[in-house]
This record gives sequence, C-alpha cells and structure tokens, in this order.
Amino acid sequence: MTTNFLDVFSKIEFDAEQKKLYEKTEVSCIKAGNKGEFVLIELSSPHIIPKKNIFKAQEMIRANYFSNAGTLVEIREHFVLSSLYTPKALWDVYHESIFDELKQISSLSYSLLKTGEIKFISDDEMEIILPKTPIAVRRENEIRSFLQTVFSERCNLNVKMRFTYEEIENDSFRTEREHKILKQDEEISRRVYAKNKPHPDDEIATYGLKKEDAPSDEKEASKVFDNAEQTAKDQTAKTSAGSKKSASGKSSSEKENKKTAG
Repeated sequence: MTTNFLDVFSKIEFDAEQKKLYEKTEVSCIKAGNKGEFVLIELSSPHIIPKKNIFKAQEMIRANYFSNAGTLVEIREHFVLSSLYTPKALWDVYHESIFDELKQISSLSYSLLKTGEIKFISDDEMEIILPKTPIAVRRENEIRSFLQTVFSERCNLNVKMRFTYEEIENDSFRTEREHKILKQDEEISRRVYAKNKPHPDDEIATYGLKKEDAPSDEKEASKVFDNAEQTAKDQTAKTSAGSKKSASGKSSSEKENKKTAG
C-alpha cells in the first residue's frame, strides 16, 4: 500500500519543483486534534527539503482541505540521510532553513543566533558565540533545544554544542533596555504558553500510527481531514449555542427582575 506524499495529497496541484522534492517522500502518520484545530503530518524523506518548501506545502494542504483559515497544518519532516552527512555538512547546506524555522518560533532567539558567530570545532562539534547579556543567557536553552531537535530528531545526527559568551562594552543604557526587553519577553512567553498549552493525549485523534495504517491515497486522507474539519464545525456550533443559551438566560433573568421591581 502506497503512502507516497504526492499520492496521499493528489488533490493538490504541486508545481514541478515541489513534485521533484516530494516524489520519493512517504507519509508515515497523520494526527488531528479532536477539536479540529490542528493537523500533524509526519513525513519521511531520503533527502533534505528546504523549510520554505515545507511551509509552502503546509499552506497548500490547509487551503485545499480546510475551509477554516485558522486550522493549523504542520508537517514534521524526518530526513534519512547518507552516512556521509555530518553535523557540519548539514549546517553548510541547511542553515538558512534552520534560521527560517527558528524565526517562526522566536524572533528573539532567531536574532541572537543569526547575529552570533557559529563555527565548527570538528565535524560533529559546534561552538555558538553570543554576546554576554541576560537575554542571550536566558535564551540558550531554547536555542540548544531547537538545534538538538533539528540535528538529532529530524536528521539523526549527534551534535555537540558549546555556548560561549563574549563580554560587551559597558553600556548602562543598553543594559537597562535589555532588561526591559527581557521582562517583555517573559510576559509574551507566558501569554503564548497559556494560549497554546500542549494537548493531552486524550484530545488527539491519531490516524496511521503504523506505516501500514497511513492513508493510502487522497480519498482516505480526505476522510481524515473531513473528520477533523467537521469536529471543528461541531465545536464552533456547540460554543455558539452555549453563548446563545447564556444570553437567553440572562435576558429572562433581567425581565424577571424588572417584573419584580414593578
């Protein structure tokens, strides 16, 4: 049973570049939130796919399978690369995609990594040099975790990372400004986390956990997406009905109060 990406999403008219990138890729798993708010597609590829092309494919899937523009479609790619690849070799050809992805996650961490100095001490050990500021120190764990995910989980490459901080010229105005930015960043992070808390396992409907169970063609994939979208519509209708019921109850209560007062 085929799980080829282009077969599963044959409803989409990919251009020649996209077809070439995805012709040898496989869809191993599709997951959808029970509320229909997100869809996760796990993809396996024997070669690197630039992140800009992944972003483009995500948008095309959302546009072709979901009427709700708010539905989040994420492709989680995994590259099965040649043994000739090392972390250094990967960075040489993939660093722009790494920057593009980090920018979507955190513009602050992106700016730090982009303007910092990155060099490889050996084929599998990298040194990241950042300015010694509270912001840079606080963001180290996020940057480290992100890079480990890219190298280890996505590309199956073990990389060693060393963070080095360089002293910067004493500037009281700059220090005060960075503390303000840090405080604002903490508040933004708190709000974003509160809004996008990870979904418990019981809120996720999984399709094709095993490769042989993955949708074999566009028709089966449509069933998955139709189910997710219908669930989203049902949830919206339920919320709307609840709001109307609440408003109706409030109106009746107000009428009763006026009658009693009269």
